[in-house]
Amino acid sequence: LDITGIIRIGPDKDVSRYLIKKGDVLFVSRGSNNCAVTIDKDLNNTIPVSSFYIVRLKSDALLSAYLAWYINQLTAQRYLEKNLKGSYISMIGKDDFQNLLIEIPPRSLQEAVIELDALQKREKLLLHKIAYKREHLIQAISMKAIKGQLRAR
Repeated sequence: LDITGIIRIGPDKDVSRYLIKKGDVLFVSRGSNNCAVTIDKDLNNTIPVSSFYIVRLKSDALLSAYLAWYINQLTAQRYLEKNLKGSYISMIGKDDFQNLLIEIPPRSLQEAVIELDALQKREKLLLHKIAYKREHLIQAISMKAIKGQLRAR
């Protein structure tokens, strides 16, 4: 979740029920990227735009990070794709979103899945950094070799 682009407004009505809280899951209901993200920090006096659904858990049986992870998985995404409505800007209706079935394993397994997912994301980031550095190293070696070859003539 990137909060650098947050825009401040002064709402003219009571928006307290829409305030985002730590532990909420935000789901993008409009457009082509219908993903979920967990709010893992306090965002004081923040409300999402209307293209988000706020999912607030009422039970400890389901971890919000697991829920976001599950919504982003292929099985859930296929269900959501089948239920897209609209021709210009597609949208998942609230009823269709609420009818998404979530498999809820024991809490310990949810925690393991979340940890494994975090490790996989970290690995992906590190591999990307390695590839970037390798590319620049090869370019530098190649340029050094070319310059050395030109001086030798």
